[in-house]
Amino acid sequence: MLLVLCSAHALPKLYPKLITDADSQIIDFYPTDFEIDTDGKRHAWQGICKLPFIDEERLLSETLRLEKELTQEETERNAVKSDQLFVPSTLGSKILTVLPDNQKLHTEAELISGAVRGHVSSSPIM
Repeated sequence: MLLVLCSAHALPKLYPKLITDADSQIIDFYPTDFEIDTDGKRHAWQGICKLPFIDEERLLSETLRLEKELTQEETERNAVKSDQLFVPSTLGSKILTVLPDNQKLHTEAELISGAVRGHVSSSPIM
């Protein structure tokens, strides 16, 4: 539980109560006491925490219930967006050189490889 509370600042302000409030409909997903399996491990920190499986439907139901109360900033932060990978311009230029000519633009290109899709730019990082 302590670990969850240490990360609670990264969640929208309404969500930590789902983890800490005794009346939460999903409090059972976050036990305060659980077994740590250290079988075959040399150090205690290598142990595996035995936590309950999370029922995805229940979790989503509770988070969706709170979604309408999120601030505009929190809603924007929760939106699905493209990932961005920032690399030095020298590496960006090298990535651009391996793309087929039909995918190259002047300083930017879209990188498509199987299920990985992204945007490559050789612009300098500020």
